[in-house]
Amino acid sequence: MGTPLAQILGQNARALRIEAGATLEQFARAAKTFGLPWSTGRVGDFEAGRVAPSFPTMYAVALALGTVTGQPVALADLLAGDDGPVDLTDELTIDLSDLQGALQGKPVAGGERKPTARDKGNLGRGLASLVPDWFHLEMREADIRLCKQLGVTAEQGGAAMIALWRRSFTAERDRRAGPDANAQRKGQISRQLKTELKLQ
Repeated sequence: MGTPLAQILGQNARALRIEAGATLEQFARAAKTFGLPWSTGRVGDFEAGRVAPSFPTMYAVALALGTVTGQPVALADLLAGDDGPVDLTDELTIDLSDLQGALQGKPVAGGERKPTARDKGNLGRGLASLVPDWFHLEMREADIRLCKQLGVTAEQGGAAMIALWRRSFTAERDRRAGPDANAQRKGQISRQLKTELKLQ
């Protein structure tokens, strides 16, 4: 599961507005001139990630922010941030870098269909067809050993890992633990991840 696109857009818009010393009221007034009939409350909702983004909304927000900041604002400015998974819809997650690249004219790339509730069975049963080829290369012996401990095939376990984290158990453990984690920290994270898998 990734960060909702609305949250990324809202956080970046808020950061740009605050950095320029602009108020919610100024932003709301500027938004109205570009076709967004927003109150200060609606601006607050947008900045909190509670407004579903559309392309026209993003464009109008960039124009409004340019007005209140006195500087041109690019759509890419609204998508600033570290690479990581972004939820575009309930079923589609892509890496933020792929979305940023698409705005710079690169071909649309990435994208993973997220399993729906109908897809999800007992620990990945029925999800094997959703395991992409690259995932098999990412799985380590520890991932396969975990699947055996849980009584599922590597395909079923891999499908459940993708449904939960979009990466293998070991890759998610290392990501959460961080590069400087000791064995104890990795063990704590491993136990947490096993619990998450069992709840599938």
